[in-house]
Amino acid sequence: MARSDYTSYSSTLKEESYNSGSSQFFIMTKANTSLNGYYTSFGKVIEGLDVVHKLEEVEVKAADNSEETGNTEVSTPVNAPKITSIRVETYGVDYGLPETLTPFDYTSWFYKQYGLDSNALGE
Repeated sequence: MARSDYTSYSSTLKEESYNSGSSQFFIMTKANTSLNGYYTSFGKVIEGLDVVHKLEEVEVKAADNSEETGNTEVSTPVNAPKITSIRVETYGVDYGLPETLTPFDYTSWFYKQYGLDSNALGE
């Protein structure tokens, strides 16, 4: 599960960075040396690996701002695939409802740090 690294804005935001995982997830299929401890592994594909390999072949285009930022690894699918069904096998274990945290609101934190009024910016 992807996380944000807010420590680039302030070293005091380590815990907020750690707790920033929300709904974005990805399936790792090849060696990747860019994982830096801000990601959580929470499962593995046990059926349908052929579908995963088809996802690897999806045509992508570089992000619109890749020339400005120099980040050519950020890409967008030309025809984005959609998950129409998914099943998580718990092998009969009932984990109950997860404990949740209130998401960190970076925008509000930023405004407060710099004495800005979010209403003045049209929010």
